[in-house]
Amino acid sequence: MFWSLLEMMDDLECPAFIFENVTNMLGKNHELVWTEMRKELLKRGYSIDWEKIRATEVGVPQNRNRVFIVGKKEKIPTERVFFRRQFQEIKTADYEIIGLLDLLGKSVYRGTPLSDSHSEALIHWERYLGWLEERGKMGLIQSIAKPLWAMEAWHGDMNDDGFYDIEKLQIIIDDNNGVGVSESQLRSCMPNAPGGMDVEEIIGLLPPYFRKVALGTGKNYPERAKFAMHSRIHMGKVRALVGTQLDDWIGDLRKLDPSFQKFEWHIGRELPKKSRAKDPARRIRTRFGEHLVQFRSSGVRVSRARRWPTMVAIGQVPYTGNKLLQPNWRTLALLQSIPSEFIKSNEYLFGGQKEAVKRLGNAVNVEIVRQISMRLRKLL
Repeated sequence: MFWSLLEMMDDLECPAFIFENVTNMLGKNHELVWTEMRKELLKRGYSIDWEKIRATEVGVPQNRNRVFIVGKKEKIPTERVFFRRQFQEIKTADYEIIGLLDLLGKSVYRGTPLSDSHSEALIHWERYLGWLEERGKMGLIQSIAKPLWAMEAWHGDMNDDGFYDIEKLQIIIDDNNGVGVSESQLRSCMPNAPGGMDVEEIIGLLPPYFRKVALGTGKNYPERAKFAMHSRIHMGKVRALVGTQLDDWIGDLRKLDPSFQKFEWHIGRELPKKSRAKDPARRIRTRFGEHLVQFRSSGVRVSRARRWPTMVAIGQVPYTGNKLLQPNWRTLALLQSIPSEFIKSNEYLFGGQKEAVKRLGNAVNVEIVRQISMRLRKLL
């Protein structure tokens, strides 16, 4: 796409441009590509400057961080000079701060309700939050792992076939430098693995986050063992406090999708809100309704309703409000700073709910581009 953009810019003799991309473009993995892009732009006579800008920095309550690249034709092109002051103005200006709950308004009540699988997962985790709330004075909330990989509740049981020594397995993976783990190495840290199983079958007994790296097909990172160990310790503390109640909870947990077996409580050390309702649907609305609840591949994430998470093309739209609904796409369009009058008169551009969410996840925040454009225009 970059080369096609350059062709159009050449044909149109563009005096200036604004590009936007994910911040990883400036990272080490894309260093050669980014260097080549800058070289081509400079060769065409464009001075270029770039800056990471969050939507929150222009008053928009979305946690969206992107890199913006600005270029302008000059006789002697430079890098990171001509737009420095303007970028700093944008990032430090005094904007009217839009409150997320004000923006959501009543539109959240016209949203999409919980799916059956999502509702089942929240009912399950509501029981866990009940233990945190009831035993708050016993320090259980202080030990919660982030993220909490609750499958360690049974992988940490010495009587379970899937028990494994976390630290020993991670050392073996590190030493093997990405080539996978042999059967003898696996059995050395999985003493209860049944005989007659091959390597892949034994690896199948491991929790999902260790399987690919044990096969040699996944990326190794040392935090994996740390997260697993913290989760195992926390679930051990839960068992010590609730006793055999945990066994039924674990049995239900194992029936859920693996991504629902992981939980992220991004509410600090604040205890969950009390709920004594007998109806499970009412309980989850009380426990979760004041927050944002997002279902991700990394787990069920609960966060404060202050900033909307970064919108992405794959969806993952949070549920919120006292009815736990996903806001209508028109509200999400407002979070991309698209004017409401434009949304009303151009609905055909967005498509239905799912397509609109995808397009908005790929969109550029209008307010940031507006702030850049006003300042770039003065230089032309």
